[in-house]
Amino acid sequence: MIQIYYIIALAMSITNVYKKKIDKPLVPLLAFMTVILLNVLNAWIFDGVVKDAIKDAFIVGGVTIGLFNAGDMTRKTIDKVRARRSE
Repeated sequence: MIQIYYIIALAMSITNVYKKKIDKPLVPLLAFMTVILLNVLNAWIFDGVVKDAIKDAFIVGGVTIGLFNAGDMTRKTIDKVRARRSE
C-alpha cells in the first residue's frame, strides 16, 4: 500500500484545486472525505484491509482538517498583524 503521508499530500492537492469552487466552510470536510476515499481506494487496489484503511483514514482525516484550519488561522493572524502595522 502507498504510505499515508502520500495520501495526505494528494488529498491536500485535490482539495486545493476544488476549494475555490465550494463554500469556504466545506473545504475541511472536502479534505476529510478525500482522505477517506483515497485511503480506501489505496487499500482496495493494493490488497490492504479496507476496514483498517477506513479507521486509519478517519484519524488522518482529522489531521487534514487541522492542517486546513491551522493554515486559515495563521493567515488571519498575519492579516491582523499587517493591518496593525499599516495604522
